[in-house]
Amino acid sequence: MSSDRQKLKTVSLEGTLISAAVWIALSFLFALANVSLFGYYIGEFLTITLGGVPAAFLQLRLCLADKARWVRWIPAALAAAMPLLAAFFAYVVGGFGGGLLGIILIVFSLAPAAGICIGWIAHGKRLALIPLNILFIVFLVFNGIPFATRPIDLADFIALIYLLAGIFLAFVPAEKREPAEVSA
Repeated sequence: MSSDRQKLKTVSLEGTLISAAVWIALSFLFALANVSLFGYYIGEFLTITLGGVPAAFLQLRLCLADKARWVRWIPAALAAAMPLLAAFFAYVVGGFGGGLLGIILIVFSLAPAAGICIGWIAHGKRLALIPLNILFIVFLVFNGIPFATRPIDLADFIALIYLLAGIFLAFVPAEKREPAEVSA
């Protein structure tokens, strides 16, 4: 195994653990403090929007796994199952409660699904840009597409960052993304 691949495996594992710990800690900290900024409760905002960062690192780590290639499909299957689970709850429970629970499940699964797409793109699968763009469209539908009739909020910027990160990783070669070696 090349040292670059081993280094990338180490970085992806560390990134998964550190970003998940930071995401969980910040989400709980701000949720307990009940802090509001620009009309958002920060704990809810961090939980909803930044959940894609650990998912991206985890997906990259699973794509780099040497054994059992089927393992890399587990996060994608879970992300695809969330809308189906939401539809099931909406059907079984019915009424306002079922529909609300379905929307909550879909909203909480958007950022991790975008992170999974970014992990696939970082691994070199440019085809993952298609579901990333679909997720961006779903986000816009949930927020109301016409930007002229509503103010642009913080979640719009986070969604745009996910989309731009995916496009950057897809079209900029890995050699240009890596920092140059500093010679002494």
